[in-house]
Amino acid sequence: MALVLILPALDCSAQDSEEYSHHFDSYNDLSTGFHANCDPNPFYGETTFSVEMYKTSEVSLKIYNQMGFMIAEPIVKVLPAGNHEVSWDPAEINLRSGVYYARISSGDKFQLLKLRYIK
Repeated sequence: MALVLILPALDCSAQDSEEYSHHFDSYNDLSTGFHANCDPNPFYGETTFSVEMYKTSEVSLKIYNQMGFMIAEPIVKVLPAGNHEVSWDPAEINLRSGVYYARISSGDKFQLLKLRYIK
């Protein structure tokens, strides 16, 4: 029997982040340790994740398909406080067009971003 992970979605193209603040603990609070976004979205080719770290911490970025299976892990490493960018090109894994989810986590906090890939 397969375990299916169902992820809530946050559309990272949202104009007003306060509109989505109820999805996450302390979304705009400095105690979360980070804030992430992606651009462009929808995208073809590659997209870039911008991560603003409020303190040095290990960060994990995992990409999931709609079934909840992890399909890529572009980054797992300790990042110092400050702004960082991580580019991801789904052509590396021959991904089909569709909706995917990025889970960026640091410590016990995480943020989910809904991605739209157009091939």
